[in-house]
Amino acid sequence: MITRHDSSIIHAFDLKKSMYERVYSATAPKLAQNPEMMGTQTTEALKLFAFAACNNAPATESIKYLRRGRDYGIGNFIYGSNPGVEFEFAIEDSLHTIVGANVTAYMHTNLWFKTFFSCLITRASKARAELCKTPTSVFQNANIKPNAYDLAYVDLLKGLFDSEANLSQIFKNISDTSDPEVLEVERQDFIYDIMNPTMLLLYHMLRNDENAFNEQLENALNSHKEFWSNNADDSYGWISLPILAACSLAIDNKDFSITVESEYIPKWLYEKDF
Repeated sequence: MITRHDSSIIHAFDLKKSMYERVYSATAPKLAQNPEMMGTQTTEALKLFAFAACNNAPATESIKYLRRGRDYGIGNFIYGSNPGVEFEFAIEDSLHTIVGANVTAYMHTNLWFKTFFSCLITRASKARAELCKTPTSVFQNANIKPNAYDLAYVDLLKGLFDSEANLSQIFKNISDTSDPEVLEVERQDFIYDIMNPTMLLLYHMLRNDENAFNEQLENALNSHKEFWSNNADDSYGWISLPILAACSLAIDNKDFSITVESEYIPKWLYEKDF
């Protein structure tokens, strides 16, 4: 079993939750007046999910924060994709009406990826389909600009659910744009240790190769552990959303048996025991 660097995790979930819920209770009802808060709420909810999952909180509590982060992420990208258009969306049991706007903050691909993976883990197909409507222009106008690799990876994730997508060409685009000759040096570690290993999981899943998937799963988890060991206090490294999402897809779409266990990918999540 591949374990986390648990000694680095501050087990202060109750305090973290109390602080978060106090701020959330005060700001959530004001969402229509301050829709820009959705990006921040996405990141904060996903952090709480990691805290909950790593501190043995009840599954219902962990999944609540994952779903909340997902819902805010969906609202955030609808907001940025539809300037001037009024739309409705739900967060938990609350329905919100918001008018979209041209914004640049929290419209970057990294947050889109986290939201997409959260949709897959929670099996929210309608939310995922809505997220896939995000146009490339939203990412290109974001304050954190995407590179060609980021956009190719977006194409891959969208293409998983598009029967007309040329996945062979998309995989080639990912390979070409991750070449060290063209990829920014400062992005290489994250892409080679986190994103590409998950891309290979998706590749083996699409090829219906269960053995190769499980072999790559172990590689991906070890790469994840090695990468985050240098930044072990970052809660995004405590649970791997990308790998969890790939396992969820492999079980749901291919009926794979996952043979590698790790605290980075709680089994109850990819087996949908919630």
